[in-house]
Amino acid sequence: MRRITAILVTLLMMAGCSGDDGGERDPAPSDTTTPAEEAPGPTLGPLVSGTASVVDGTFVWTDYAYDDRGPDTEPGTRTDIDAAGGDATYGTGWRDEADIVQTQVGLDADGRVTVRVVLETLTDPSMPVVMVAFDTDADRGTGAIALGAAWAPGSDAAQGLGVDRLAVLRQDGGEFLTYDGGTFGPAEPLDVTVDADANTITAVLPLEPDGETWSAFAAAGTSEGEGSWFDGGVTLHDLGFVGSEPEYRWQDDIQADLLAGDGDVADALTEVDLGVLAEGGTELADATTPGFHTYLYESALELGEGVVPAEEDGLEYNGPYQPYLVWIPEDGPGEGEPMSVFLHGLTQNHVGSVLSPDGSYLGTGRPLSEERHLLEQYARDGLDFTPHSLTVWPLARGEGLGYRGIAEQDVLDVLADASDRFAPDPDRIILSGGSMGGIGAFRLGALYPDLFSVNAPLIGLATEDTASLLGNLWNLPVRQINGLLDPLIPADAAAGTTDQLDRLELDYQAWMLDQRGHEAGGFVYDCVFASLPEFERVAAPAEVRYTVDPAQFVSDPETGLELSYDGAYWVSGMVVADESDLGSVVARSSALDGSAFDAVHVDRRGGSGPDGGDLCGDNPAVTTDDTWRERAVERMPPAGLVTVGPVLHLQLTNLSAITVDVATAGLTDEGEIDVNANGAVEVTLTGLEPETVVTVGDEELVADADGTVTFTAPADETTATF
Repeated sequence: MRRITAILVTLLMMAGCSGDDGGERDPAPSDTTTPAEEAPGPTLGPLVSGTASVVDGTFVWTDYAYDDRGPDTEPGTRTDIDAAGGDATYGTGWRDEADIVQTQVGLDADGRVTVRVVLETLTDPSMPVVMVAFDTDADRGTGAIALGAAWAPGSDAAQGLGVDRLAVLRQDGGEFLTYDGGTFGPAEPLDVTVDADANTITAVLPLEPDGETWSAFAAAGTSEGEGSWFDGGVTLHDLGFVGSEPEYRWQDDIQADLLAGDGDVADALTEVDLGVLAEGGTELADATTPGFHTYLYESALELGEGVVPAEEDGLEYNGPYQPYLVWIPEDGPGEGEPMSVFLHGLTQNHVGSVLSPDGSYLGTGRPLSEERHLLEQYARDGLDFTPHSLTVWPLARGEGLGYRGIAEQDVLDVLADASDRFAPDPDRIILSGGSMGGIGAFRLGALYPDLFSVNAPLIGLATEDTASLLGNLWNLPVRQINGLLDPLIPADAAAGTTDQLDRLELDYQAWMLDQRGHEAGGFVYDCVFASLPEFERVAAPAEVRYTVDPAQFVSDPETGLELSYDGAYWVSGMVVADESDLGSVVARSSALDGSAFDAVHVDRRGGSGPDGGDLCGDNPAVTTDDTWRERAVERMPPAGLVTVGPVLHLQLTNLSAITVDVATAGLTDEGEIDVNANGAVEVTLTGLEPETVVTVGDEELVADADGTVTFTAPADETTATF
């Protein structure tokens, strides 16, 4: 069975859940709609980056993932993802062992302060050094101005850190220090628990507060040998309480400036109300306000953690906590509203736009891009295209993994997590993407056509192994946009994909813009984006076409990655007879409407001249001087259609087994199943009433208590009736 089954259940049985506000750093009122259940594993709360919550008496701050890049020491390098805000690196053989995912502060049974830091990666427990510091009088004018050589506020900062208690947590022994007389000391030994399985560093501090509100800082770094915060022996990578990071690169710009001595260190400070903790309260932040938010989910895959080079392009991000960006519309996420899944391009991440490999900007892969690039050189008519629905952008485990393997699983996991949080309409889930994301949209749409309402690949095409599966899009409308001048996606190759959509007579529209290149945005495009939320998923189509390619299956018990594809809609359980070839089904149910149509092939020119126009037709507001070729298949009801009885036709090629849900296919009280196969096939019928008698030739079979019957259909033709 495909792992997607669990996601379909999630989509169809969703319980609403909201998150936290990426711009609001204080806990929200306790009447938030976010459930307070603990997330799987050691984290608490709703896992939204840059937000604070209190969960059952524990203060929780969730950080940005993969932002462990230290101070910005090379100004002027912020022009692509690879040159992110910070410039710190790890030693040879080390991984991202100083990337904070969550910082928790609580009280134990004796009223002592407890701290727990959850890291993205902890493959070597001896490597990370974590600091948690408190300003117990909440007065930044007192206490330490700086933390030795590790971190000091810049000379233009209004005030220093002001901390007077400092806990240093590391495997080889922690220390607790008090600031007194202008210095920290003497150091008290501190028992520290480092759990490499849970990725946590935990300690109980010799502090017993009495309901005060303290200010707090947190940071993580790495050290070789006995280096400390004070002698420069710790390389600082990450701050624990920085929020409101802009939605581009790795969301570490504010942090990188702070660590370099620029800006106000108040941006790295949070307040902890110890009275609320003592009362065991819960106050969850709200991330359902309009705009961008960064969410995290905990993956079930066991990938060995760390950021490592990918086999093809870029890096792999193998930690258990994976980020994705969310856009919430002006009127909120809205339970039962449409949701779009947008796949990023090559060299990009979940918060990136489409860039060329050398880092120059070529076009926006995400509406409302805030990249600090020379946008004007390519953005001919603006960039501010507000998404027309709730939208999520997966990281896909890397910049260049092509939405295969762990990248494919990440998209499915983001879809499941976002569906659980926001409860969108499962019949209006939009699939889209730009560049590599457009290629990925073709692929994932062909593999999972029953998950989505419409597929909108931008500046992409169908690769060779996806082209053989395009018939799977029989019930999933396609809206394809390409540029004739595209230097990365050749126009003839993109047109070749359109040719195949046309030959297959799929429900598609495709535009090739004469003056556009590798661009996924422009006012002339926007009407297409605006139309996508109107599409509804075909849940029970009259005709199902599905091809299985065993070469694309993935089975890796060591990591837990299992990807296989065995059908869609009311067809499942497809098993290929000869795994060196493709297996396919064409299934038609006369009990459902829509299996017959007349295909009208459209091929016409369009333009946006002085009178205005966009890809959808006349529009006086858009005068971009664009011209384009539009191609489409319009499916029209056939003339003289004759309705027949409840008959199900199965045309099977290279299959040894298949399962058909006859009830969803429209056959209820009675029906006929005609099987035409090129080899013997085990056919399982589900959705029958228990004890229904199914006649196959001279044999009578009785449906079991689950309404299931299985029979073997030999090569050529077989008929089963009930």
